[in-house]
Amino acid sequence: MVKKPGSNAQLRKKNNVILRMNSLHSRGITGDALQARINAGKLMKLKPGYYARADRITDMSDNEIAAAVMPNGTLYLLSAAAFYDLTTVIPDMVYIAVPNTGRAPQLPTYPPINLTTFKPSLFNLGRTMIRLPNSDVPIYSRERTVCDIFKHRKEIGMDVVLEVIRNYLHGEKDIQTLYRYAKQMRLLSMLKPYVEALV
Repeated sequence: MVKKPGSNAQLRKKNNVILRMNSLHSRGITGDALQARINAGKLMKLKPGYYARADRITDMSDNEIAAAVMPNGTLYLLSAAAFYDLTTVIPDMVYIAVPNTGRAPQLPTYPPINLTTFKPSLFNLGRTMIRLPNSDVPIYSRERTVCDIFKHRKEIGMDVVLEVIRNYLHGEKDIQTLYRYAKQMRLLSMLKPYVEALV
């Protein structure tokens, strides 16, 4: 299900697995009490200010955890392509994009994250929401994902790029939006011949 992007606070409230420090403080869990819960294996520290209920963390996918602990974290590139079944590549980390605020957010100890920052106009391009089993997670649309994959074709490899474009064209597609995004990302003249050849 696709929805409008929401805040990470809303996501954490829904899944009740990832807890922020202020949430723990409001429950009276501070200082020694917090450390005691970590030592007892009841809580896991993911990064400063973010904790997880150890008995429920395995219920969440790496994508859900990564999106919850990164402010405005949005599934991106290979993680988005894998979610949409545009590629057979299984990412060995979660690809996350965040807005460039001048300072990159701290990464968690788990899961491994490949972080990219974008200026606001590009960050919001094609950003949408999907429903995963335990939470709603921001992700880039299929069209934006094709553009991102093509933009990083040298690192990813043309075999994967062609697989993504081919699978996109054989599934749900909106070529007009794809070309609009490609134009905004200055990729249209390079991407369009591949799309036309594979239609």
